[in-house]
Amino acid sequence: MMAGLWNRELLTRVISALALLPLVLFAVIYGRAPFLAMLVVAGGLMLFEWTRLTGVRPQLARAATIAFLLLLGAGAFLFSDQIRVRDATFAAVLSGLTLAALGLLFRWRDIVWICMGLVYVLVPIGALLYLRLAPDGAFWVLWTLAVVWATDIGAFFAGRIIGGPKLAPIFSPKKTWAGLFGGLALAMLAAWGGGELADQYWPDGLADHLPPLLFAGGVSLLSQAGDLMESALKRRFDVKDSSRLIPGHGGLLDRVDGLIFAVVAVAVYWGMNYA
Repeated sequence: MMAGLWNRELLTRVISALALLPLVLFAVIYGRAPFLAMLVVAGGLMLFEWTRLTGVRPQLARAATIAFLLLLGAGAFLFSDQIRVRDATFAAVLSGLTLAALGLLFRWRDIVWICMGLVYVLVPIGALLYLRLAPDGAFWVLWTLAVVWATDIGAFFAGRIIGGPKLAPIFSPKKTWAGLFGGLALAMLAAWGGGELADQYWPDGLADHLPPLLFAGGVSLLSQAGDLMESALKRRFDVKDSSRLIPGHGGLLDRVDGLIFAVVAVAVYWGMNYA
């Protein structure tokens, strides 16, 4: 069984993940310019992959990506506190949804998908920056990443080893119910394993709001929902991967699809309880 698991594709995935891990950890822990630069580069790549995935004309995709990079870069370095990041994200998302609605009205297909991509990318980018600017923000971001990564690992191995009934064959033929519960279990185990660290960094009174284990379970389910959503989108446009940027994983959107909903949930939770 284990010999069947460790094939060349899985080895490539592991090597790619290990190569990227130090860069991500350095940016998150150090913060400041490296973290902002990571967000700007990631945002630009995500939007470009989105336009490629949804079939936006190449010239419009390039123009939208360049404009987005300029705006995102300026915003990331200008908005240096949580309130401004929150308000700027709300304003940008509202503008994107308004333009998308106008695009639907006038049947501007490319404009609709570009604007929807802006919303899809801006919300998690804004949430990550909002969390990192919080007191002990590095811990909050790392905790979110750990839960999402544990979800991916648990779902992958439980699905491969146990198999069984499919979770949502219409959207993703490979995902199983065993994978869902495997990802959920490992995410909660990761949260439990970091309990001592959580006691050190999380503000007093957390247990009065939401027990960390249950919270990790909810974040894990949202992570898997984000994964399913992108799978459905790729099936809608008959695309296997958003790009070939990361060997074994596909594109950046393929690698962070589980983070998109999860980090927004953590940012909202932080804002409701500790802002």
